[in-house]
Amino acid sequence: AYPRRTLGGWDTSLGCGAQANISKSFGTRFNKTVKLYSQYLKALELLERESDRFWMRNNVFLLVQGAMIAFYSKAPPDALFNLLVSIEGLFLAALWIGVLTQGANYVRRWDDVVRELEARLEALFGDKFVGLKRLNDIAKSREKPGNIRLLDKRTTVHIRYFIISLLIFWEILVIYHLTKLQIVSALAYYLEAKAHIGAFP
Repeated sequence: AYPRRTLGGWDTSLGCGAQANISKSFGTRFNKTVKLYSQYLKALELLERESDRFWMRNNVFLLVQGAMIAFYSKAPPDALFNLLVSIEGLFLAALWIGVLTQGANYVRRWDDVVRELEARLEALFGDKFVGLKRLNDIAKSREKPGNIRLLDKRTTVHIRYFIISLLIFWEILVIYHLTKLQIVSALAYYLEAKAHIGAFP
């Protein structure tokens, strides 16, 4: 595998064993690169699928909340019935924010995997490889900031604000109908009476 002296000069050709080792080494590196790129494409696919599911779940909850508000606005003036509807709306809003948080965690998990694989591919190919992270950086650099700072937040942040406003809305209705039914007053009277009774030996 080393240059050797011949009658015509130096023979720099490699032996069969060295050629086989180089071919094997190249084949191993090529297979690893192909496998890494395949993993990257699969991670991208799963990230896109999880993102679609995230927005699909949000759309379902948005439709349900809209239906609940419309149903409440046309409900008969029955305090107990309206209280039950308000409690249901409050429960669904709380469930929505839980599903939103969990779905965001799923998306973030695959986004981290994609970025890790991109870093490894960039180490192999350098500037020739343009991944999702670099494309996002290019897109963000070309975005123009809005006039209102609050509106510059991500869409998921706006959805969170909207859900919190729904939670406050349903909570106010629950308290209102409880007061209208005098359940709060009755409960306070019961606790106060129980405290007075317990004070006697």
